[in-house]
Amino acid sequence: MPSQVKQLRKRQIVTFFLGNELFGIDIASVQEIIQYQHLTRLPQAPDFLTGIIELRGAIVPIIDLRQRFTIVETRFARKRIVIINPAVASIGFVVDDVASLIEIEQLPKMETPDFMADQAETAYVDCMVKTLDRIVIVILPDKILTPNEIKHLTQFDLQAIQT
Repeated sequence: MPSQVKQLRKRQIVTFFLGNELFGIDIASVQEIIQYQHLTRLPQAPDFLTGIIELRGAIVPIIDLRQRFTIVETRFARKRIVIINPAVASIGFVVDDVASLIEIEQLPKMETPDFMADQAETAYVDCMVKTLDRIVIVILPDKILTPNEIKHLTQFDLQAIQT
């Protein structure tokens, strides 16, 4: 009787740098990756909102992940904006550079360390994956903003801005 081999589901992860650290987002959450462009800063915008851009007729709020994760700013020549498409609306994340697309198995993965597990500030960490030479922190883009911040963002009527 042939043995049944359980196949593990594979995930594709877009990896990117914030400073010297390597992060990743599941490719299913990524709408597109664009060159960094001028951000329009809005007066009286919530602190977490770095600015907005116009992308094919739509206003997209932009959040700088280095600032969000309190990572020291470094100068990268190739900043990018990763556009994600959560349930509510598109949001862009400023990253220092996009590294590569990696494929990981659903298991095994390194679990989030205990010292991070109970922290509301790290609810965005999905898992940590060891590659050949690095650890990639895989994040959940829909958890980067708190429910209260999402509420503020939707109340901050970005669609009222004329394009």
